[in-house]
Amino acid sequence: MILGLVVGMDTSNAKRNQETGIAVLKHALQTLGVAPKREFTTVKEFTDYFTKEEELIFDGIEQHKQRPSHKEEQKSLYSGKKNITA
Repeated sequence: MILGLVVGMDTSNAKRNQETGIAVLKHALQTLGVAPKREFTTVKEFTDYFTKEEELIFDGIEQHKQRPSHKEEQKSLYSGKKNITA
């Protein structure tokens, strides 16, 4: 883990300290009442929560998915974004 190299400690200690720091930050934000809402049960709840916002920025990461063994099933799940175009 790169975090361990950056902060000069072994991986497990770096990960443990990171988790502790995140827990402290989460608690502080919740105590101050400024923690962002993370889950919505309906579209209306989401829309109502963000009605005052002018701009939303979504940060998404690619999720790994196990590829099906059948070639036709693989084709339907392939994004094509790794194709080289000239």
